[in-house]
Amino acid sequence: MRELLEQPIYAGYLRGPRWNIPLIKGKHEPLVSYETHERVLKRLNSNWPVAPVRKDTHEDFPLRGIVTCACCGRAMTAAWSTGRNRRYPYYFCQNKVCEQGRKSIRKERIEGEFEALQSSLRPDKAVYTAFHEKLRDLWDTRVLREAEHQQSLNAELAHVERKSAQVMERLMLADSPPLIAAYEEQVRKLHTQKIALQEKLAPTAETPLDFEQTYRTAMEFIENPQRIWVSSRLPGRRIVPKLLFGGRLPYHRIGGYRTDGIAQPFKALAAIQAGEPAGGPGRTRTCNQTVMSRRL
Repeated sequence: MRELLEQPIYAGYLRGPRWNIPLIKGKHEPLVSYETHERVLKRLNSNWPVAPVRKDTHEDFPLRGIVTCACCGRAMTAAWSTGRNRRYPYYFCQNKVCEQGRKSIRKERIEGEFEALQSSLRPDKAVYTAFHEKLRDLWDTRVLREAEHQQSLNAELAHVERKSAQVMERLMLADSPPLIAAYEEQVRKLHTQKIALQEKLAPTAETPLDFEQTYRTAMEFIENPQRIWVSSRLPGRRIVPKLLFGGRLPYHRIGGYRTDGIAQPFKALAAIQAGEPAGGPGRTRTCNQTVMSRRL
């Protein structure tokens, strides 16, 4: 698999080190951009950690591993409990030293409260419309900046071509083997840089041209966060808590969910809707404070 990912042919380029053929553009249609290929190579040569895939993730418990215990911080697990006449689904904390350890929470309760939480984050129509218009204005500004960026790339490409021509002239006049090797290495680097710039300047099918087409899915999610949760299967449903809260979501048997980590778009919309500053301080409460406030 690594050998496949390292091949530039999928980015539309060919290379033949055995025959001293440098990186050249092919006549076939690429599957990915050259910039994406460069990012893949950088990722392959790095030491980024890889998260293992959980084998116990199941359609019956979409929040398993995402909801955490509000007291100890550990991810909750879930399982079916066999009763006298039927089986019952529960979530619970496995930490034996936690005050909430091994205390079961019904599946319908913890998932029902999560659905209610999603519903509470849905913005009013007027607020959403204003947010949509503001985002479109930012998009128009970005289009203008992109045009300026294209001009900058063209200028940089012209500079690289001039520098490459100068190095080639020096290479033709050089007679020292170490100097020739150094010039050849510089030519290769400039050639790779030139290809990357040409890729950025070339129009592709991935280039976003329309605001509605680019942000349609994101805006539909912001307008109604429950849409993906209700209509998707397990992989899509597990994305929802990550989009809303960044991943882990603390829950207490008495206090319910803690929502200090709401994603910025929903936090800003909620603040605007409530007439508060969008960047106001978040709420941080301890486990005992949450329980006490709910009891009061």
